[in-house]
Amino acid sequence: MIEIATYDPDEIFEHIKNGGSSSAKIELCGYIVSAASVKLATLKRNRVCVSCGSVGNRFILEKAKEHPGPHLNLYANWTYKYGKEWAIIMTKDHIVPKSLGGNNGTGNMQTMCRLCNTIKGNSTLAPVQVGMVRGVYDYATYLVSIGMQYIAPHIIAKDLVTLIKNSKIKNEYVHELTTAQYLSLNTLLRCHEE
Repeated sequence: MIEIATYDPDEIFEHIKNGGSSSAKIELCGYIVSAASVKLATLKRNRVCVSCGSVGNRFILEKAKEHPGPHLNLYANWTYKYGKEWAIIMTKDHIVPKSLGGNNGTGNMQTMCRLCNTIKGNSTLAPVQVGMVRGVYDYATYLVSIGMQYIAPHIIAKDLVTLIKNSKIKNEYVHELTTAQYLSLNTLLRCHEE
């Protein structure tokens, strides 16, 4: 991605339509950019991740090398509790996944950072449950950052089992947490190792 410009969210939100006409556009740095999408309307309604509390604090006008026009992405600073900081993109999440009959309307959307959204996948985990899994991920990321990447996947598996045994996550989510979320966490960890 090529970063073109950075904007305060309030500068952009004043132009965002609430899921209205797809023809709504704004001019930024000489580019005509869409100001109407379900994603932007969702982020305007709430710029805070419902699971981890990350707050979108800047829009970046970005352009992919293979695409002719730029688009806006909202970013938050993700500082996990052990100190390191990254920029993380804010996304829209289907509360009821499309695969389970959910629709694309703004009423079925909530704001999540990309990491929490990846952890949730197409499950029906509640935001607080995603937040618990996220806590395990944050700890595993810390282990990787201090050179303990070989035990991090084992810590993830152990902590997920502990969350389940302590009934902090309901039994109906055992299958999801031991497959989809575990695989998502391992994939994300491998990304941070590189």
